[in-house]
Amino acid sequence: MSEMGMDVDQEEGRQARQQPVMLESVTKKIQLKARGRVFGVVRENYLRTDIPCRSQICFENCSHKTEDNKKQSILPKDVTHYLIPFTDVATKYMEILEFADISGVIFPQTVVNTIQQGSMRQYKRICSFVRDSKNCSIFFPNEFFKSTYLHRDNSESISDWQNRMVYQVGIWYYEHLGGQKPIVFISDDENVIKNFSTLRIEVFVLTLKQYLDMFWSHLTSAMEVYNSIQFAAANPTEPKSKEYFEYYKTEVLESGIKSGKFISGRFNVNKHFGQTEAFVARGGVADSNKAGGGGGDVLIAGNADRNRTVDGDLVVVELLPKSEWKSKATHLVHLEDREKDEGLKWERGADVMPTGRVVGVLQRNWGDYIATLPREEDDSMEKAAGKRILVYPFNRKIPKIRILTSQFKSLQGHRVLVRIDAWPVNSQYPQGHFVKVMGKIGDLETEIDTILVENDIEITPFSQGILNELPSYESSKTWVPDPEEVATRKDLRKTLVMSIDPIGCEDVDDALSVKKLDNGNLEVGVHIADVTHFVPVNSMTDLEARKRATTVYLADRRYDMLPPVLSAQLCSLLGSVERYAVSCIWEIHPKTFRVKNVWYGRTVIRSSYKLCYEHAQEIIDGKTELEMKEVIPELSKYSGKQLKEKFLEIKESLTYLSTIAKKWQNTRQKEGALNLESTEVQFEFEAKSTTDIKPKEHLEIHETVAECMIMANHWVARKISEVFPGNSILRLHPPPKKDNFEELKICAKSKGWTVETFSNKSLADSLDRCTDTQDPTVNFLLRSLATLAMVQALYFSTGSIEQEEWNHYGLALDKYTHFTSPIRRYADVLVHRLLLAAVALTQSDWWGGGEVQDKATHNLLGNTELQELCSHINTRNRAAQRAQRDSQVLFQTLYFKDRPLSDTRCVVDAVIFSLRENGFLVYIPQYALKGPVYLESKEREVLYCGRHGPTWQVGVVTRKELFVKVETIEGTNMYRLFDHVTVGIQLKGSEAHAHVLSFSLLDNHPWKVKREGEEKSVNFLREVRLEQKEESEEEEELVETVAKRRKKPKINAYEFFEQMRQIGVRPLDSDK
Repeated sequence: MSEMGMDVDQEEGRQARQQPVMLESVTKKIQLKARGRVFGVVRENYLRTDIPCRSQICFENCSHKTEDNKKQSILPKDVTHYLIPFTDVATKYMEILEFADISGVIFPQTVVNTIQQGSMRQYKRICSFVRDSKNCSIFFPNEFFKSTYLHRDNSESISDWQNRMVYQVGIWYYEHLGGQKPIVFISDDENVIKNFSTLRIEVFVLTLKQYLDMFWSHLTSAMEVYNSIQFAAANPTEPKSKEYFEYYKTEVLESGIKSGKFISGRFNVNKHFGQTEAFVARGGVADSNKAGGGGGDVLIAGNADRNRTVDGDLVVVELLPKSEWKSKATHLVHLEDREKDEGLKWERGADVMPTGRVVGVLQRNWGDYIATLPREEDDSMEKAAGKRILVYPFNRKIPKIRILTSQFKSLQGHRVLVRIDAWPVNSQYPQGHFVKVMGKIGDLETEIDTILVENDIEITPFSQGILNELPSYESSKTWVPDPEEVATRKDLRKTLVMSIDPIGCEDVDDALSVKKLDNGNLEVGVHIADVTHFVPVNSMTDLEARKRATTVYLADRRYDMLPPVLSAQLCSLLGSVERYAVSCIWEIHPKTFRVKNVWYGRTVIRSSYKLCYEHAQEIIDGKTELEMKEVIPELSKYSGKQLKEKFLEIKESLTYLSTIAKKWQNTRQKEGALNLESTEVQFEFEAKSTTDIKPKEHLEIHETVAECMIMANHWVARKISEVFPGNSILRLHPPPKKDNFEELKICAKSKGWTVETFSNKSLADSLDRCTDTQDPTVNFLLRSLATLAMVQALYFSTGSIEQEEWNHYGLALDKYTHFTSPIRRYADVLVHRLLLAAVALTQSDWWGGGEVQDKATHNLLGNTELQELCSHINTRNRAAQRAQRDSQVLFQTLYFKDRPLSDTRCVVDAVIFSLRENGFLVYIPQYALKGPVYLESKEREVLYCGRHGPTWQVGVVTRKELFVKVETIEGTNMYRLFDHVTVGIQLKGSEAHAHVLSFSLLDNHPWKVKREGEEKSVNFLREVRLEQKEESEEEEELVETVAKRRKKPKINAYEFFEQMRQIGVRPLDSDK
């Protein structure tokens, strides 16, 4: 039974408990497809008489008219007609039905069930569409409704019977609504048009093209999508490919997986070798034992063995004979080679790994893809009109897609959205169709939209229905707590509470307090915005927040999980205003800082100060009250003695918090908590351009706030898992694979250190011992490599995992959750509900009995539903993290756009942290950038740095464990881990993909300021810069005067050095 069918059963069952309903039993014969075979099944249905129409214009007593059920969509009253697609249209043209202009769509159960049997992906797409109330479209369970169920005639085919039942839905709606709305069916099936178009004048049966022409002639983009799909279906032929083979039959795949002959897993493409190297993670221990070759990933090398799979597909793999196993690539790939399809030449070394080929696909993961049309001359564009062309996906992991479009010329220079339709065995590339234009390549908004689509993030304004549930934004500015609500809360408005956040932060969801108690102990409080007070369970706001799951932060903007009236006003703990909170308050020992008692519950607070990290740190570091008065608004109204008292009050609190947090952190670290590093960057903007880029400055106060939040999350996790051990949401961080630490171990070994990785405590102790007092970059990189080795933390329901596995590896805590950011994380909203329910249960009188328990747990999710929601939240979090990273890369490239090598900001010091066969990876501290530096060109020349600067020569590159060596006739260069070199940064890449920063080796010594006297010698770098400047001026003159003259080609830095060497110019001797 379909998911939506099950939802309807549950809803109708609830109604049945309220009033008796007569049910009629019928049997029906249907066909089900399972495991690749078709079965005939006889099912017994119970027909109801009380299923609601879910229309706003209903004048009968349908249940949706009397119930406040906001979970299901409603058919709107402000549309000209209601639309019912037959199965063929819902299967093939769903993206047209998804246009925002089209609403009031009714999906009969008959249509949805048929699609479910053919394509689970398309079925889930319809489910998601219907569940989104903004689409104002519904699922109608016609096969459970007496008025729309039709018995099948003895001689009638199943498809004809299903079409009759779909048509009956429209007839019933027209009559039930008293003819208030025309009912329009759409189908491209000639038999459907012939059989039903003339039965009722009031009910229209049209082809999709007729429907678009008649009702949506102004919606040209919908017609473009329709034409694109039509073209693709009518022109399936293309040059045949001989490298692929047919997938094995379903029963063969299932048998092979069970016996261990085959391996199933998710297909993951190497982003650096997008067209040639991929991996499939083994499904479990059984696979590795039975299939041979041990555990770990299976390498899929080359297009032929990939066999028409796309990144993310769930595939079945057959291992090749061990004699054909290969090693994964260990050399750097040149940017130009990433787009080629020829493949790599793998070598069989000592580190070969299990290698296989794809023999079946269990589930496709096709989605929306941003792509670019190839650049062509005008005459070739005219020839290509109406023919299939290859487009280049923005994501390098996705193969080129062959689409058919008549708009080839107009789409040049734009990013477009395409979808894959099929990948026949005789086709070298998947076949797809054009959906819509995203915008011009290079336009900032287009590039941001591209990032969102590539990460499956849908950004839409909050609906009016959601906004109607909340106060207006203007009225929220003067909001005050309700006295009756305040009476039920702990009143902390006279307690000194402060928030500490980044500069300009609007969604302030946490605040801190600390004070001395009369008994000599200290009281520390973490106060979190009480979002659940304003967001009831299953309200429209709650459902939208659940769908979004997280706020998405990009480099220059954010997309909120909650409407601004909540995130920036009512739930934001702003300074000098009263707010509702949920607090975790500890009573601790004044010297050991051990927790003696803890209190959880709802509070009302008045934040005294809204501080930023920098100002809080300056107070701790000793700045005076007069200096801080100028930057902290809450202090500006004080002067003299009163100012001093207020300032000392803040300073004492911050000092206490800092001292307590250090102690708590040290305690965790003794248990094995890891102090890891990541390379975050921040941008400074001026209008639409990036004016500066720099690593985020790390302050001591960051750790203070973080440690208080960790403490609160841990204690809340303890509370909810104790009261609800089978359906609490916790945060799991599993131990990483031992193989992930190899890079870290090699780097440490180069410095004579040993890193132990058998536990988190041993790893933490090892990292503490690996300290280079002369070069802090070494310490940072080691911890950064340890971070890269980590497995991503996940949310889970406690009933789905054994308690022994609940541990958080990185924080060295046995229980952990997220409680402190409900404004931007839906997981925290769930945790707040669990905590408040736990408090209600544990603080209520024992004789309250079942009534108290039912009230406290009424809105909590069971284990199964909670685990499904956790999976959704994990997926959305990963998408948001990828989008944030991609946006940072975008603005990094914008910063270096149009900056020549002559710009001093493009020549920097870099540190080698990883070695490859043909180069090495470097970290650039100035910009917190990482990337490859090549020592070998595509033409097999090597880069030698000598007296004449870097030059490409004949030679050989040799890689050992701790160094890479370049040998030429002129001499030898050695590059060791953690060596400092000088690199130049330039922007490269085609417009089809995201631009990348290219690092060029300029010197095998650190970048340093020139010493006195060196200007007397020839400075090659300065000469190159002058050359480029002259060339630029020359080109400008050529453009203005002789536009048709061929421009002077740009001279590469390396070519310039080579010219200097050849003409015998005496170079600067940097050793003197």
